[in-house]
Amino acid sequence: MDARGRWVIPGLFDAHVHLTEERGPFGPLFLSFGITSVRDMGGYADTLRAMRAAVTSGAALGPRLFYAGHPLDGVPPRWAGGAYPDVPLAIRTAEEARQAVRRQRAAGADFVKLYSGLSPALLAAAADEAHQLGIRSTADLFPWQFPPDSALAAGIDGLEHQIPPLGPAAWARDSAGMEALVRRTVTAGVALTSTMVIYERWTPVLPSEEATYQALPPALRVRSAEMVTGLFGREQAYACRTVRAFAAAGGQVLAGTDAYFTNVYPGDLHRELELLVSCGLTPAQALAAATRGPAEWLRLPGLGTLVPGAPADLLVLRADPLADIRNTRAIEYVVADGRLHEPAALVRAAQ
Repeated sequence: MDARGRWVIPGLFDAHVHLTEERGPFGPLFLSFGITSVRDMGGYADTLRAMRAAVTSGAALGPRLFYAGHPLDGVPPRWAGGAYPDVPLAIRTAEEARQAVRRQRAAGADFVKLYSGLSPALLAAAADEAHQLGIRSTADLFPWQFPPDSALAAGIDGLEHQIPPLGPAAWARDSAGMEALVRRTVTAGVALTSTMVIYERWTPVLPSEEATYQALPPALRVRSAEMVTGLFGREQAYACRTVRAFAAAGGQVLAGTDAYFTNVYPGDLHRELELLVSCGLTPAQALAAATRGPAEWLRLPGLGTLVPGAPADLLVLRADPLADIRNTRAIEYVVADGRLHEPAALVRAAQ
């Protein structure tokens, strides 16, 4: 390959996806956007194992797949199976928690995911069992109804989406307290997976051109605007300040999207990188969050780097991503596990 005048970076790693939310040949679609590895945060373990086997054997095109299998949740569950189809397991006792972790590991899970429906004691039992099996745990404590210091004391290794549990108004209400919590989280060695793109996709568009909106008196227009940009707009602002403070304190940020949850899709990792930079991370920090960061969290030496002997996952770009993070989109070639692909051909393979 003649790559003169081009830039080479490691293949991208989306640290938060849900592949079993949908059906279809979506593996090539991830690859077409330069995503050569993904971390599935909850789904049907048997389906995920079959997906991984197909990619590993060469029977299917797709990214390297690392998965948690079925998440662990409490009773009542934070995410009921009918509302969110990644089939969380209902855990009632510490022994059930440990057995569930062992079952997920036996089903090929690379780590475990824990929901906020678990009590602190159950979350601690699951995290401990994971460590005894040599794998890590990450916690999705949305919607901020779990005491964060209890989660840190339980020995979790990661947090998904945000620093819990103070909610969107936390910075305005207690900035010093939140900064102290961020520092405690960093000191505990807990990684933070950002998924800011989901809040952007949830924010509705103000119907400013509608006649009904135009007819409102000024005070009601203001109220309408606040409602539209309110909850999820504040959510994103809170997440932005959290991830900026976390990175500034030396914490390990991982970049994820929650792809296939609501309106987030394969390839939206590029938008997540742009959001990270807009929140204050450097392009180099954002790239690390989507390359070597998730690999290091999973203890996969070499993956996500460009060194001799590393897995041959890399992107050839037409522009410098350190000059402008948006240049990660300028993909000329994708190399996945040593095989060269053109993005357009991968898109066609996904149709």
